[in-house]
Amino acid sequence: MFSSHLPATSIANPPMVVGGSSSGAAANFSTLPTQNKAFAISPGYVPVPYKLVAKITGGQFIDLADLLLDNIQAQEIEPQAFLEGKLAVAGSKKRIVEIENIVTLIEAFTIFSMILRNAFPARCRDLNQCKLLIIQTAKRFPGKSWLNYDIAFRKDMTATGSTDWSRMNTDLFNFHTRSPG
Repeated sequence: MFSSHLPATSIANPPMVVGGSSSGAAANFSTLPTQNKAFAISPGYVPVPYKLVAKITGGQFIDLADLLLDNIQAQEIEPQAFLEGKLAVAGSKKRIVEIENIVTLIEAFTIFSMILRNAFPARCRDLNQCKLLIIQTAKRFPGKSWLNYDIAFRKDMTATGSTDWSRMNTDLFNFHTRSPG
């Protein structure tokens, strides 16, 4: 069932993967992603491409929608044209699924967190606290306050280089949850 979603080239030449665990045992946190290795999530998910893993572990901002299964698969099968053995044209980055509800955000954020925790095990608590704040925000405030705060918060963390996500950014939170007036 899992491999039926992968393009034929991925089945014949499976990507090198790090992280994840098929036995249900704890992930091996001592295995950091190395060059050209994807990150295995779990059965039913294709590995996250190394390019995204490197951005996440390098502290760069990414759109969490890029971590959703349909979007990863869409990137794998994008047509590319080669001229004289060099990539001449790559397909444009296509997103099949956007983050439109709290479930898709939590799915993507969980994958994001797994990648970060694999590289930085001490980040588990602060990432879970951040996720809980987003869930509570979705419960308490109408519209997409939760999504707007999450994006602004992650951009701010990237810009400042902060790695402690356990604290709410009060200014951003108040801005994104204020009642329209």
